[in-house]
Amino acid sequence: MTKKLIPIFLFIITINGWATSRFSVYINGQKSGEIIVKRTFNKNFVITETEESLTLKRGGAIIKSKNLYKTKELKDGTPVELNFRNLEGNSSILPEFQILFKNNSAILITPMGKQSIPVNLKEVKQDYGEEITLKKMIEKGIKQASIKKFDQNILNFDKITITFKGKTKKGYKFILKSGTLNTEEERLTDKNGNILISTMNFAGMEFKVVNQKLEKKKTKTKGAEIFSPSLIKIKYFVPRGFSVSEITYKLVNSSPYDFTIIETDNQKVKILDNKSCLLTVSRVKLPLNAKPDRDENYLKSSPIINLNNKKLKEITENIRKNSKDTYSFVKNTITFVFNYIQNKNFDNVMADTDTILKEKNGDCTEHSFLATAIFRKAKIPARCVVGLVMGDNIFGYHMWVEVKLNGKWYPVDPTLNQINPDPTHIRIDEFPITPSTMKNIYKIILPLIRSLAIEPVKVKFENGKTIGNPKNFFENLFGAKNWAYDNRYFTYTLSKKEGIFKETIYLASLYSKDTRQLGINLSMFEGWEKHYNQDIKGKYVMMYEDKNKIGFAFVHNSVLIVFVAESLRPVKIEKFREFIYNKCLEVIEKCQKEF
Repeated sequence: MTKKLIPIFLFIITINGWATSRFSVYINGQKSGEIIVKRTFNKNFVITETEESLTLKRGGAIIKSKNLYKTKELKDGTPVELNFRNLEGNSSILPEFQILFKNNSAILITPMGKQSIPVNLKEVKQDYGEEITLKKMIEKGIKQASIKKFDQNILNFDKITITFKGKTKKGYKFILKSGTLNTEEERLTDKNGNILISTMNFAGMEFKVVNQKLEKKKTKTKGAEIFSPSLIKIKYFVPRGFSVSEITYKLVNSSPYDFTIIETDNQKVKILDNKSCLLTVSRVKLPLNAKPDRDENYLKSSPIINLNNKKLKEITENIRKNSKDTYSFVKNTITFVFNYIQNKNFDNVMADTDTILKEKNGDCTEHSFLATAIFRKAKIPARCVVGLVMGDNIFGYHMWVEVKLNGKWYPVDPTLNQINPDPTHIRIDEFPITPSTMKNIYKIILPLIRSLAIEPVKVKFENGKTIGNPKNFFENLFGAKNWAYDNRYFTYTLSKKEGIFKETIYLASLYSKDTRQLGINLSMFEGWEKHYNQDIKGKYVMMYEDKNKIGFAFVHNSVLIVFVAESLRPVKIEKFREFIYNKCLEVIEKCQKEF
């Protein structure tokens, strides 16, 4: 869910100045990493090579990337040639590319071929050219200027407007605004335009890069949970399992950015005012008689989706051999991708399919890219879409896939292994597999997540029953005193400790009828002395006993309901069992009546 932040640092800064420079990275005021810049000069003291290394500590994980830029520039910083190569990690859409600047156009050369991009070469500044511009503004007192800079994260040119704010006690202050990514950086430099401090607010977080020469004392790198501020927490249980057919949300946008929620076959919008709406998302089931459409726009190869990969061809053919029809091919592909990407992490930043097939790691982006590649190789039109999805108690950024069958687009989610994605998938935009797609993430999606309020207001089940107010529904249903979220469960305490029993109820959603998830959730009973099964009111109930505790668990409308009672003083086991049976009967009857 919301995750791709390494490229921000590479976008903010082309750090220049010294042969070797070290910068500390701060996220929300906490030191979280380091950037090391090594530069090579020719005999005329012109920079010919820049190596940027980023080490970022995110919680307990260490994320590293290293990029090498080889440039040929004129005296004013206008580039003649730019070569980019990724040395470690994966902080760019492509691991390597070359640009030749000639006749007011830039020829982008990638492993997939050539692309001509029209651009006024006098406006283009790369590497040291950016510092030359800032130095000239300082010397001549120029208040505003603009440059165009090639950004490897969008594989296109970004127009940057530079405003000179004047001299301060610490250095020379500039404001740099991106025209493409809609971001703003405050930069403090020395008289030669070299960066001293760079500050940028993005997706609700503050990113600061400080030249270590300015730091009076060294501070320990603690690391930051850089994605958590971009997540929207839901503080109560909302059913979203396989029996949930529809969820209605109230969305309120407090950001300065306008955004549009597009209506689809399974997404309907009712506008409340210019900042809020009701959004109803329905679960769409893939048709058993599915037939692929012929849509050439979504069958193409691209720099990210390489359909000529031999391994991809082999995988596609194997899945086809084990699939009797289009429906089973789509289902088998989703399962294959889910299992193939073994290391589910954030190490790759927008990896291409060649890298994914080789390294077998990634998050929702890599799952979606690989699934899209297999579908397109099999002549099934496919595209990636981005938006939000609910996981446990949070909404966060997510990407999934849509396939075009029987004239309609159907969502599938390889990251969550859902062929019929649950209705917490809120679709915001299509994500074309082209070099310019990153700007949609930076400009729209991530800033939106931080400033969007989401409140589920109605849940509908396949049996036709609805929950009209999820926020209070289960508290009222079970007489809960308070709630908490712990690991996989929403936990409700039902009575105070001074009673005979301490009663706690746990709620979780089951996403499929596969019993593996049920077993994982019931692992809380491991080590208990006794367990047995009972049929109560037509429900298959699992009973557990251990010393002074008894618990039961059952599934109703894809909601796993677990109840645990702990005796606070000695009580006969017969009385304890009678109490727990009556409590189970009461809970089942309430559930069957209300949802």
